[in-house]
Amino acid sequence: MTFLRALSVMILLFTASAIHAIDQDADSKTIHDGVYTEAQAARGARLWENICSECHVDDEFVGEAYMGSWTNVPISELFDLITVTMPEDNPGSLLDEEYAAVIAYVLSLNELPAGEEELPAVYEALQQIVIQGPYSQ
Repeated sequence: MTFLRALSVMILLFTASAIHAIDQDADSKTIHDGVYTEAQAARGARLWENICSECHVDDEFVGEAYMGSWTNVPISELFDLITVTMPEDNPGSLLDEEYAAVIAYVLSLNELPAGEEELPAVYEALQQIVIQGPYSQ
């Protein structure tokens, strides 16, 4: 490939990724935008009580100490982590909707606002929601 052709391909790829980033930013939300429902968080609380609380306590996931480690990361990354690692004795055993409900519960623990729509259980949709502070203490 000639230098000019390689340069043209690189410019085209850069332009396409920049346009995608602009589109993605236009659709992005943060966890402060009411990205889960109270009913979903309540389902997550029941799952937490029945499954997660065997190894975890609520306080581990509240405030800057935990949530700060996820700042500026799409919530899809948190979803991905827990779906492949939790519960520890049977990773991936919950439905995606159940994992989303557990995340909704964690958001509610951090006093983040509930909204009208449930937190999606689809990785691609979760990529549009960014974790940002401030978080409850």
